[in-house]
Amino acid sequence: MPDESHATHAHRKVTPVRDRVVHHAIHRVLAPWLDRSLVDHTYACLPGRGAHRAVLAFVGALRRYRYVVQLDIRRYFLSIHRPTLLALLARKVRDHRLLALFERILAGGTDLYRDPVIARTLGLELGFPPEGCGLPIGNLTSQWWANHYLSGLDHFVRRALHLPHTQRYMDDITLFSNHRGELAAARDACVGWLRAERQLALKDPQAQVRRTSGTFRYLGRRIRRGNIRLEGLRLARAEERLMRLARSDAEAYERSWAAYQGWLRFY
Repeated sequence: MPDESHATHAHRKVTPVRDRVVHHAIHRVLAPWLDRSLVDHTYACLPGRGAHRAVLAFVGALRRYRYVVQLDIRRYFLSIHRPTLLALLARKVRDHRLLALFERILAGGTDLYRDPVIARTLGLELGFPPEGCGLPIGNLTSQWWANHYLSGLDHFVRRALHLPHTQRYMDDITLFSNHRGELAAARDACVGWLRAERQLALKDPQAQVRRTSGTFRYLGRRIRRGNIRLEGLRLARAEERLMRLARSDAEAYERSWAAYQGWLRFY
């Protein structure tokens, strides 16, 4: 998928500050309650979890199990069906005024991907996303709700498939087992569940079941059982940001450089 960062930036430029305040207020009040329904092996947009913990869990599972399959949703944010998402939220939020606000927020992103600049940046073909689909990239509520949109898959995998280890970071789903056939069957079950319950498709419905002794790309890292390395593009972007800060804001540069050094020591 083309880089979404330009689309994110374009959307943020036109999102009023008052709207962002509303998004943060909704999240601050409801997240402690709604997030309790998320399983402990989902890592995105949650306090105390995040990418580092997801990477460490991934490495630990590589060392414990023989096989792994990595699943990724095709154009995830653009494919989320807004009426389905609103129905999921309505199961837990009974206040009609809040639900009306959620509907208004979701409707606010309806025309985002019709913008020719954003459509061209993301390489969208005519008529995509389909009617009723697509969340605005960059909004706090979009990230939070997108994480919840696949919570049902987490529970399905745990209760129906009984795999020894699974984990999810937003739409990156990873399944582990000591049996190749078990993972192939689990992958096919996930394909069916995503299509039937969330109107979503995988980028590769026949994703390969691999031995865990290989090298894997995960959350911007190249990972083996014995080491973790940042991918070159991720390093290049961090260095580019530091150079911009060095030219414009010396104080911010010093803070960022200290954080950057600590980040590198982790890897």
